[in-house]
Amino acid sequence: MSETLGELQERRARGPRSMLMLFDLDDTLVHRRAVFSSWAEEFASQYPEQSGLAAWLTAEDQDGLRPREELWSRVKTRLSLDLPVERLVSDWQEVFVARYAVDPDTLDALRRARSQRWRLGVVTNGDAAVQAAKIAAAGLAPLVDGICISGAEGVAKPHREIFDLAALRCGADLVGGWMIGDSPLADIQGAHNAGLNSVWIADEGIAWPPEHRPPTRSAATVSAAVDLILSLPTQEPVRRS
Repeated sequence: MSETLGELQERRARGPRSMLMLFDLDDTLVHRRAVFSSWAEEFASQYPEQSGLAAWLTAEDQDGLRPREELWSRVKTRLSLDLPVERLVSDWQEVFVARYAVDPDTLDALRRARSQRWRLGVVTNGDAAVQAAKIAAAGLAPLVDGICISGAEGVAKPHREIFDLAALRCGADLVGGWMIGDSPLADIQGAHNAGLNSVWIADEGIAWPPEHRPPTRSAATVSAAVDLILSLPTQEPVRRS
């Protein structure tokens, strides 16, 4: 059973405070786009008469932002499937989530941070059961001190409250802490809202969207982001520009 906010605050007050790193899940700790692309190619191979099906699925998925029922309603129509949408979604989620894995470089980075006494947490938006299953499949739970899933907590990134809860659950302070993620709004603006430093994870050649406040730093991978933070002689203040 999850601790109440009051219990978390009391536990933190009793112990020493530690430095905090928070991580997004999808397309940060785990490469969701690659997982979906791999699944789409395999699924499309079952329908060789459907030219371009894998690319169509990837576009329709909208990086996971399209509601699952809406996505599978479209798939059902295109492929003339007999099963109800609810069953299609359920069957897909079971197969898809099982593909989640953390690459070795990211695992090593998490271990390096923990060896230097950083507290680590996962903060992710999404359905509670689905995101928890992803975390379990990826084997992340033993490597972090706290997990916050918006669907379970009733609050989502970029709202400050979910970061407050994550810090309490990890037994650390937000002050001087870091948020590492790929979303300019949910992760980086969320970090600003919570008073955290931030590292934006972005593929090479991707420009920062000018309508959003910039991150403290940027990096191509979680491993690079962790090493950057660990290399700093002192904790940088949050950029206010």
